[in-house]
Amino acid sequence: MDEAVKELKRLDAWAETLLASLAPRERQKLLRRMGVHLRRANSKRITRQVDANGRRWKPRKKQEGKVAQKRKMLLGFRKARHMKVKATSDSVSVGFSGNAGRIARIHHFGLRDRLSAPKGAKGPLVKFAERKLLGLSIKDRDALQDMLTTHIDPKGLAS
Repeated sequence: MDEAVKELKRLDAWAETLLASLAPRERQKLLRRMGVHLRRANSKRITRQVDANGRRWKPRKKQEGKVAQKRKMLLGFRKARHMKVKATSDSVSVGFSGNAGRIARIHHFGLRDRLSAPKGAKGPLVKFAERKLLGLSIKDRDALQDMLTTHIDPKGLAS
């Protein structure tokens, strides 16, 4: 099993124990703050055109005579109106919904989609390059761990 996955499972077990000690409303507020932090981190990565591991996305395909090659891709997805945070007392999720979710899924997993064509005609079917829009980096994991410990022990008395 990948070392990062093992580390994430250990963090999950540790966090679950601490979160269980909080009241449901307090837990939901903390999870919402954590989700907003993750949304901001992923938004910054979309701006930089990198995934959670710091690897650059594959560039746009070459287009003849177009300025589009120099423009960054998928910048609209970094906005809070598209990247949603949902928090309950039991969980938090950061993701896309609706048509933005469909397009994000295509790019995130490198799927195929049909391009639009003028006057309602069917466009060509295109395989998109995989560009990981969402992810959890080691830096994110450490920040979430710090948020949790600070919330549980704001004055650092346990250390």
